[in-house]
Amino acid sequence: MSRFLFYLIVVNMLTNMVSITPRILIAGSTTGTVLSLLLALVVGMILTYFLINLFSQFPGQGLPEIIKDHVPKGLSAPILLFFSLTWYFAGLSTLVVYSLIIFRFLTPEMSIYTIVLAFVVVVTYGVLMTSSN
Repeated sequence: MSRFLFYLIVVNMLTNMVSITPRILIAGSTTGTVLSLLLALVVGMILTYFLINLFSQFPGQGLPEIIKDHVPKGLSAPILLFFSLTWYFAGLSTLVVYSLIIFRFLTPEMSIYTIVLAFVVVVTYGVLMTSSN
């Protein structure tokens, strides 16, 4: 796994833990939310272990290449569309959370649209940069 992808996942995890988790814990404290979070941690670690083992069987290939080679054509497009939409909404939620954190704590007098636009410009620039590899 690329270290930059790892950094992105860790930063997303920390941001979600700081911004979203307290609200979830307070809202669901009487309905078993704490136990569910502990179970989700264990199940998530087990699924991550199996996913890493699965991808290690296909060295040098990513998910699109694996799906293209081993899944029928009629199913590969919907699967990739599902994963792309999932990643899009995960990134969108992170963008919204970062914008709200910056708006609330750093620049409350600045327009929220300006903050979101600045993030979109920076992220777009980072995506369009050429790799040094």
